[in-house]
Amino acid sequence: MAFWLILLIILFVLLGVLIVRIIFEVTHPEVRRYSFKTGKLSSNEKVRIVFLADLHSRKYGRDNIRLIQMVSRTRPDFIVLGGDMINASSLAKNDSAALSAVEGLTNLAPVFYVPGNHERELSENADQKERFDDLMFELECMDVAYLSDRKEIMTEDMYIHGLDIDSRYYKKFKKNSPLPAAYISSKLGRPDKSKYNILVAHTPEFFDSYTQAGYDLVLCGHYHGGTINLPWIGPLIAPNFTFRPEHSGGAYRKKDTVVVVTRGIGSHTFHIRLFNRPEIVVIDIRQEDELRK
Repeated sequence: MAFWLILLIILFVLLGVLIVRIIFEVTHPEVRRYSFKTGKLSSNEKVRIVFLADLHSRKYGRDNIRLIQMVSRTRPDFIVLGGDMINASSLAKNDSAALSAVEGLTNLAPVFYVPGNHERELSENADQKERFDDLMFELECMDVAYLSDRKEIMTEDMYIHGLDIDSRYYKKFKKNSPLPAAYISSKLGRPDKSKYNILVAHTPEFFDSYTQAGYDLVLCGHYHGGTINLPWIGPLIAPNFTFRPEHSGGAYRKKDTVVVVTRGIGSHTFHIRLFNRPEIVVIDIRQEDELRK
């Protein structure tokens, strides 16, 4: 009897530790840094980009002040939002949390916003049309560049392209149909090879198509880092309920293209993260090796 009581106590302690760890991870984002070199920038040009995705209307302090302060300390030249900053579900609606974050970020650097599947769902749902229009109006008032199948000039040598992926490529419980590389060029045209071209595409599921499209850097999110990242097993589950998702977080190189996938800054529906803290991604692009302090 004593053995089973001790075992039960141990199990309750372990469960308590696990719950505390999950709460800590969900509420404490970290900064992850990458540095890439290119021959397409002028010799004295250095660009720092902060990349955020998948906020899902989460709040880090009042008006998202904790998130804004963390980004501010990285001293970005540009901020890129990779989609799913809001929740499409009316049951989890809290657009003010996302908008307060975006507004604070616009005081730090120019902001580019590329839609994810939640923004796409809002735009296509007749019942949510007014809400989507309100979102677009607020972003326009903040002078945020909303890149839905269009590009913007970041610097003389650097362009950013935002791909708004159709809803049919966001199916759940199974792998989606392949996304042809021609699909990307039909929406965005072909990148100017003389410039440094960044493609922002919300889901990393179509990794091979992105690396065939001629971009120098691709930024993705969507997978939330696999939600739970187990030792020796790796990322466990993606938001579309597929197991062991590939390219769920980190930097990957294929030929001349680097793909950076953020683990996301928020969560939704099931607010669980384990060995997989939310993250602010800082990317330095330059000719030199040293990191800017």
